[in-house]
Amino acid sequence: MSEREFPICLRNRFYAHFAGRANADAANLSCPPPGEFSRRCGRCRYYRLMGRAGLLGRYVGQRGVKPMMRAMLAVLGILLGVAAVSAQSLQEIDRRYAAVLEAWEKTPLTVRRALFVSDHPHGFGLYQERASNVFKPGEALVTYAEPVGYGAKDAGNGLLEFGFAVDFLIKSPDGQILTGQQDFARLAQQSHVRNLEFMLLLTLNVTGAPSGDYVVEYKLRDISGDKTTSFELPFKIAS
Repeated sequence: MSEREFPICLRNRFYAHFAGRANADAANLSCPPPGEFSRRCGRCRYYRLMGRAGLLGRYVGQRGVKPMMRAMLAVLGILLGVAAVSAQSLQEIDRRYAAVLEAWEKTPLTVRRALFVSDHPHGFGLYQERASNVFKPGEALVTYAEPVGYGAKDAGNGLLEFGFAVDFLIKSPDGQILTGQQDFARLAQQSHVRNLEFMLLLTLNVTGAPSGDYVVEYKLRDISGDKTTSFELPFKIAS
């Protein structure tokens, strides 16, 4: 039988078998309803009989289905191999997290991000940066900061404590110290796990300061050790 004689319905059913169930209905549209007696449907009934006798698979195999099956199985094997490589166990995640902690402990205390925010954040990274560093007279300075490299100490009952004692200075743009306060704030938390996401929210009231340009400097002192760091933010009080 030439390829031209290969029944349309049989070819479409063969395509639907490999293309997926979603295409089966569309593929079967090529075959007229059972009530319509046509030469083509007669062939379909003939090939259904062949399938029951075990002859259809032999015929289809001669039409090049086996190479297609081999190709599909090869692709499936590649996909399964990629999935196996990307899969990680919980033990592997813990091992890599321990390596991150080791690098963290060796990192000097620093601040990854510090900025003025327009409202109090609801969590780490959930901030809205202030559009300007110009403040109205009497408006508070709200600062969001993300420290990195801080330590933790045993707080008992399976808890770890981490945080900072905070000092601040208000300076002129040329570095002259105008005012300041040591131990302005103490921000600390306790947790059963070694938390590497800790935000600082610092609110400073500068009511009474004359209009002009200033710089606020915050100094962070790690309560679990002797690490310290500082950061500065310029700001302006409008007239």
